[in-house]
Amino acid sequence: MLVLLVIPILFFIIPVIVKKGTRGEYKAHYLGLGWFLFLSAVMIVLEYKWLAEGVPLSSFFPRYPVISLLVLIGLWLLSAFTFTTKTDVKICNEIDDLYEQAFFQNDDDALWKLVCRYKEGKENAFFKNHKNQAYEVFKGHQRWLQLAELEGKDSEYGPVLEDYYWLGRMYEEGFVGDPDFAQAKSYYEKALDTTTCNCGRRRHYWALCQEIKRRLDYLEKLS
Repeated sequence: MLVLLVIPILFFIIPVIVKKGTRGEYKAHYLGLGWFLFLSAVMIVLEYKWLAEGVPLSSFFPRYPVISLLVLIGLWLLSAFTFTTKTDVKICNEIDDLYEQAFFQNDDDALWKLVCRYKEGKENAFFKNHKNQAYEVFKGHQRWLQLAELEGKDSEYGPVLEDYYWLGRMYEEGFVGDPDFAQAKSYYEKALDTTTCNCGRRRHYWALCQEIKRRLDYLEKLS
């Protein structure tokens, strides 16, 4: 019986030992499953004890299993919601801080980190629910591209393929509002006019060019 109580405890420990940066919703599932299994184990132990004493709880309260299941599911959802909410607040604060450093303190490193929040693709669902932070990331992309264009295309710090591509993606997907296909096409076409990419690998450059052409063809069909 002790094993039934020990195993669920592992699900409370897992979120602590998983590597830093793991998305909050995964940790929430571990915590929720921990609660679910832990309380299930407690109920099984109690049922076993009462049965051993000849007092089965279910005979007095037939709806007990159903209610227990609903309570456990509720605890699971509450745990997931609470943990994810805390994660969202943390991300909001991080993006707000980067935005302030990038635009009010002229910190180029912070601006680059702000730009990468979208390019990494891990928080797309988050941005749909947090428009203020989506706007800050969008403005970061615009500002980054403006600075690159000021350097000139021939400069080492000039705009590269990804700079135009990702801003085009944001317009196409309606990152901060309604999709703007005209703007998206404009940036995609500018991307195809560039001759370099961030990684400097020709294979990556041509692969991304093909992706841009496919998107342009798709947008042409929509118009």
